[in-house]
Amino acid sequence: MVTTEEVEATKTPTMRSTSTERCEPSNENISLATDTPKRVADDLEQRLMNIVADLLNLDTAEVDLTGKFCDLGGNSLIGTRLLARWHRSENVAIPLCRLFEVQTLSDLRRFVIS
Repeated sequence: MVTTEEVEATKTPTMRSTSTERCEPSNENISLATDTPKRVADDLEQRLMNIVADLLNLDTAEVDLTGKFCDLGGNSLIGTRLLARWHRSENVAIPLCRLFEVQTLSDLRRFVIS
């Protein structure tokens, strides 16, 4: 016999990703040094940072363009939305696979410049 009991939830758990696909954080090129000055983003990168921050519910200061999209909590569903906004902003179409192939988010700028 299987019984069911009701449990009152006091707090709803939240997850960054609702996708069943896992986007594993990369351990490559991670620097633990905190005294390294952050490079100032140009206008193009600032627009990208704003889009990423908005989609991932982060503060713009938390978006590191020298890191990978997955390391910030991104997945393919959010990546699709990112590239759609990037397309509207910069009038350039980037295939979703490119988002996961580039080494850093700032590498996406080469698709706009080239």
